Amino acid sequence: MSDNHSINLADDNFVRSVINRQVGKLIAKSDFTQQDRSDLVQEVYVRATKSLRLYDPSVGHLYPYVCTVVQRHLANVVRDRSVSKRATAGRVSLSKSVRSDDGGPVEMSQTLHHQDQDRRLGNVHVEAARKIPRHSPSPSNPLDHRDFSRPRHPSHHTERLDGADPQAL
Repeated sequence: MSDNHSINLADDNFVRSVINRQVGKLIAKSDFTQQDRSDLVQEVYVRATKSLRLYDPSVGHLYPYVCTVVQRHLANVVRDRSVSKRATAGRVSLSKSVRSDDGGPVEMSQTLHHQDQDRRLGNVHVEAARKIPRHSPSPSNPLDHRDFSRPRHPSHHTERLDGADPQAL
């Protein structure tokens, strides 16, 4: 690696156009606005300038390197912004201890109705599981679902829906 501190990216027309174009694409595709443009451009210039210390001219040309740095930095900006939107402010773990009606500590999950707690945890009660017909036909669905799980014999493919014998045709 050589001394890359002498390179001024702001003076390079190609670098300037790449940064402005990529920031423009970001503004068009995301919830950033034109008011954010100058901040984003400045942020990208700072990042690209800092990354110059890692640039090695013997590995490749400066322009593809700068393009990659700009694209990755803007992708990180979008990622970081979406993470901040998903912040968990106001959310509380169900394992947090709270006071029960009698004044003693109890986990918040224990205050939920058992059906709601099971729904949140993905549990199914044994009674509910018994009510689900597994392999028996019902009046609303006369098909026996076990038939679909068995391998079919080739002779079954010759049956006709109209009841006619395929051998007689």
